[in-house]
Amino acid sequence: MSNASDTPDQAEVLRLVLRHRLSRVWTALPGVIEKYDASTQRADVRPAVVAFLPLLDGEEREKLPVIPNVPVVHPSGGGFFCSFPMKRGDPVVLVFCARDIAAWKGGNGGVAEAADNRMHDLTDAFAFPGAKPSGAVLKEADAEKLVVGQDGGHQIRIGGDVIDIGTSGGAKQAAALAEKTKSELEALKTTVNNFIGGTWSTFITAYNTFISAVATHGHTSTATFQPKDPSSGGQSVTVAAAGSIPAVPASPGAEHGSVGDVGSGSVNIEEQ
Repeated sequence: MSNASDTPDQAEVLRLVLRHRLSRVWTALPGVIEKYDASTQRADVRPAVVAFLPLLDGEEREKLPVIPNVPVVHPSGGGFFCSFPMKRGDPVVLVFCARDIAAWKGGNGGVAEAADNRMHDLTDAFAFPGAKPSGAVLKEADAEKLVVGQDGGHQIRIGGDVIDIGTSGGAKQAAALAEKTKSELEALKTTVNNFIGGTWSTFITAYNTFISAVATHGHTSTATFQPKDPSSGGQSVTVAAAGSIPAVPASPGAEHGSVGDVGSGSVNIEEQ
């Protein structure tokens, strides 16, 4: 027979009831992808925490079920997006909505009416990729640069005035930036124009002078060479004297003009 002290008072009963009720109010939990459909961006997700379920006579552990058809939230906006090829075992954060979102999930993103009065239910979850326990943190996260890429694979690292592109371990090849690229092209333009205005122009002038001198020097033969042609019975064959070299031929080309201004547009780099 229970003692009077073993019988909970009203306050204790209320506390236990409230605790039990709150244990069914889901807000956020870590989860693990069980299956992912890239065409719908929906996943089956297993909650990664075994919960306690408080009872009047104690507590028991509750292994939560796999939650189907969970929208995976890829960052997006303004027509732009960043998506991830989710795989089985990838960790996520499950966020549970305050109201029924079944009608919203089947719509086009507009306002939808809840068909059920449930609140903070397991079935009304979103999954956000990227939750990492301490034993599975990103190996190549950078303390000073924005890194986009694959951990241990190809990466783009942005920091200060430098953008590096390459594989893991630092991505050491610098990408072309518009202003720096323009300054390098301007230097190349100056070098080419100096060559065109100096060395090349001198060569063209000398070449054209040489061609003019040779072309205006006529040469006429005064001798007649008369070999014997066996087929004509030994008759002499007269070879006409060489004519003079034609007048000055067309110049190989006028001096080249200078290189035009270099634009300041951005430069795209593509890996072949």
